[in-house]
Amino acid sequence: MLVVGRGNPHHEVNPLARPPVHTLGHLKDGQRRCMNQRAVAGQAMGNGDAVAQEGIGHLFAAQHALGVTGINFSRSDQQRDNGLDRLSLGGGASTGLDQCGGQQSHGFLPVVFVSGSDEVSRKHRLHEPMMSRVGRAFVIFVMIFQVALASGGAASTLHVLTRDGEPVASPTRRHAASFTTRTGIAVTVEQRPFDDLYDAIMIGFVTNTLRADVLVIPSGWLPDFAPYLSPLPASLRASDTVTGIHPAYRGLMRWEDRWLALGLDGDMMIGVYRRDLFEDPKTQAAFQARHGHPLAPPTTWDEYLEIARFFQGRPGPEGRPLAGTLEAFAPGGQRVWSLFAHAAAFLPEGLFFDPLTLTPALTTPGWHQALEDAKAARAAGPADADHITSHDVRTRFAQGEAAMALDWSDIGVLATDPQTSRIHGSVGFFPLPGSRRVWTSHGWQDLASPRRVPFLGFGGWIAAVPASAADPEAAWAYVAWLGRPEASAADVQEGRSGFNPHRFDQLDPAASWPSRDPADVRALLSLLKEGLDAPEVIHDLRLPGLRAYLAALDRAYHRALEGSASSEDALQEASRTWEALSDRLGRASQRTHLLREMSSSPSGNPPP
Repeated sequence: MLVVGRGNPHHEVNPLARPPVHTLGHLKDGQRRCMNQRAVAGQAMGNGDAVAQEGIGHLFAAQHALGVTGINFSRSDQQRDNGLDRLSLGGGASTGLDQCGGQQSHGFLPVVFVSGSDEVSRKHRLHEPMMSRVGRAFVIFVMIFQVALASGGAASTLHVLTRDGEPVASPTRRHAASFTTRTGIAVTVEQRPFDDLYDAIMIGFVTNTLRADVLVIPSGWLPDFAPYLSPLPASLRASDTVTGIHPAYRGLMRWEDRWLALGLDGDMMIGVYRRDLFEDPKTQAAFQARHGHPLAPPTTWDEYLEIARFFQGRPGPEGRPLAGTLEAFAPGGQRVWSLFAHAAAFLPEGLFFDPLTLTPALTTPGWHQALEDAKAARAAGPADADHITSHDVRTRFAQGEAAMALDWSDIGVLATDPQTSRIHGSVGFFPLPGSRRVWTSHGWQDLASPRRVPFLGFGGWIAAVPASAADPEAAWAYVAWLGRPEASAADVQEGRSGFNPHRFDQLDPAASWPSRDPADVRALLSLLKEGLDAPEVIHDLRLPGLRAYLAALDRAYHRALEGSASSEDALQEASRTWEALSDRLGRASQRTHLLREMSSSPSGNPPP
């Protein structure tokens, strides 16, 4: 990889003496001297690889691969003196003796033309001092007080970058205003379309043009962004703001033993149903007559589909035809997590990969059954099921359009709120359905009772501070303010905030939520707490290159849903892509990451 400084009047080429430190773990076999392995944006590039091939470089979308001559950056998006006005990707054939004894042909040697770029790659180890309970309680206010003193009334502004829409951004803006009132430091919140957010941040990192001081992002992006982030302050790490977070979600704040973010959210896939429909005597009699057993919340996926088909098109109390169930099926949205939820119960030996070989589990009969079940659920949904996002699932269920739904716990918060729901007071909850048979290396195994496992799909949203932030201390003070327990408690009670219960006190079934039926609150929080305390909890996939793995599965899933490929062929297609991704990202390092993530067991016991 070569860097050409545009500020150099002679446009001289300056070779990198070696890859940045943070990329070495991704190089195949860790051999940085091999000319056929080039580290770009934290990933090892092999012979002939595009610098930004989709799913490989994590730098640009597929259309910005090696053949592109340049990408223009608007000057309005960068106010730094050393910012870029153009990033050009080029290359030339190179030959020579490979120092690792490999092929002499080395394809293209990528050249990146920049106007000025400083490598930002810091690694810090936290030394966590012991703090008294009183000290932990006041750490946020101490941080803010210090920042306020340091500002001395000077005009300073923090820039926060997050997704578009109301979820996540609305509490980010609200707490920004109160932080400004408290400290005098202005905070601007920039919202980018979710589909563009990752690329905008990564391009900013590798070109040193990111203007954000705080990032509010999905926890699944932390592995890719970790080399560019500043560490979580030790004082904040030791405070109740962090220790009060359930371990299942607290673990999402770190990567490779580095604490890098503050958790703002805790995600778990759950089921909801309309109690008024399930408890109606006429409906119960009709179901009993058709199926020969009582109507009750489903415990298996077979029962879930049976109930969905029963209610599909059946008139509800309002006289409108009901959808049997609601799930996200819109392309490029949240549907892969619904598919993961369907698959979780079938695969006790690994939902995503064989942990010993990193072979994708996608081609197993367990995954095939899950995809068939998901297709059946779509058929029992509304006519426009293919266009429904997760947001649509929760809002339309709250309007009484379906008998059941599958979504994150946002749906429970929204559907029980008298201000947003037509069916509040009539909402029931059930954990993800399970299966009485599971697929193992020995084939299908029958079970005496259904295997039901909580799935923490997506994980949750986190706040992080780039190492390039102009004032990291002020940035972390805002993050601490954003995630302080009292603010978080209010956020998780608002169905449109995008933040769900993730702290021990928020998961207490006895917690009081104003304007809510205590029975509804108790039912929802009991379900979440029991899920997190279960002996087996499945975390979402968490690896470098996550977006590429998910995109590959989403494309294959789309083909299966539209009928252009069978379920088996679609899963084979996704599996082949996953294999290629793992090879190019470094199979050994990916396997190490997978085993580390699998070994983290979310205990339900509160911290001492």
